[in-house]
Amino acid sequence: MDRFSEGLNTATIVAEVFRWRLKAHLKPCKQKRGHAEFR
Repeated sequence: MDRFSEGLNTATIVAEVFRWRLKAHLKPCKQKRGHAEFR
């Protein structure tokens, strides 16, 4: 059960990161300047 929940958490994190990267990719170049510090 512990292994299963661990895999589920990993999948959730991967999905969140994918959504965040997709959002950042779709943002206009103007707003990219403000998120440069995160890279």
